[in-house]
Amino acid sequence: QGLRSCFGATDLAQVLHRMRADLGEASFLSSEKKHVVFAVVRQLSELAAQEVLTDEEWNSVLLPTSEGLLKPTPICVYNDMQWLKEGRGPDLGSGLHLLHPEVSSLQASRLRAKSLASVLCHRASDDSDFQAVGQVERLTTRLQNILKGYP
Repeated sequence: QGLRSCFGATDLAQVLHRMRADLGEASFLSSEKKHVVFAVVRQLSELAAQEVLTDEEWNSVLLPTSEGLLKPTPICVYNDMQWLKEGRGPDLGSGLHLLHPEVSSLQASRLRAKSLASVLCHRASDDSDFQAVGQVERLTTRLQNILKGYP
């Protein structure tokens, strides 16, 4: 078989898993591996458009958070609301983690991370008691009544 000419998405995802195993709960930001994390994420995002992985494989991809930890994609959120400064944004709660600012919005969306705007919109729609409003009378009846009002 020989050696492959390049790494695939699965190989790169395994690199991030091995790095997390080596670091444990320590931050990668203070380590010499910081540049490797972002290089792997960049390459993985480029492969995301070309290579088809299963949902399970995508959900196991680890991404760097602003805390310097590697977390699974489904619990990562990227800041697509640029007017919210780092650290001054809304409380994400529910186990979500904000991605490191060095991961671009394009890279994050390719890697299937959630956008902050979509998370906040979803949360707002869940929290609110919306009530359907609209026209009560039939349109034809309403038009007839309007026309009766004109001489």
